[in-house]
Amino acid sequence: YGFSYKYPAETETKEIVTQSEGNRKVLFAISNSITGETQKPNTEFYDGYIFDVVVIEKLPTETISQISNENISNCREIGELTKPPEKLITSETIGITYSCRTSAEFAHTLFPSPKVNTQYFEIRTFSGGPNYIKYQKTVDQILSTFKFIDPKEMFCGGIAGVVCPEGYRCKYDGDYPDASGTCITN
Repeated sequence: YGFSYKYPAETETKEIVTQSEGNRKVLFAISNSITGETQKPNTEFYDGYIFDVVVIEKLPTETISQISNENISNCREIGELTKPPEKLITSETIGITYSCRTSAEFAHTLFPSPKVNTQYFEIRTFSGGPNYIKYQKTVDQILSTFKFIDPKEMFCGGIAGVVCPEGYRCKYDGDYPDASGTCITN
């Protein structure tokens, strides 16, 4: 899906398996998190941080402003808007960020896909617990490394078996199990 970001080595990383986000189809989702020392097992997450990146389908005519307004309306129905929407300008695109509190407070950042007008990216972050400031600093550092990348620069293969986007194939750096490589045009 053409993005990258850096995160601490001790972070738990997993793909989130979900089919939809309300009435929208989720194309891909990944979560990075660290659980704090006071987090009790089998309880709602309250100590640590979560950094999720979700790629979601949209209509070609929908804008990020329209989608964020819809999300904020949904937030207000089940919770409280804690930070009003603001434009977030990166070197690559203009996004919108806001925060919503339901059972916990999450910051949401939405970006249009720079390559595909039928999808957008939503980054959701949470920081909490006794080490909130430390966790928030880590989340801010991770977010500062987020960037869109050209598929030709994308890593592929490896132990995780990372697949290239449609129209690209993996050019492996070696001929051995779990070899990695770079995506190239078919």
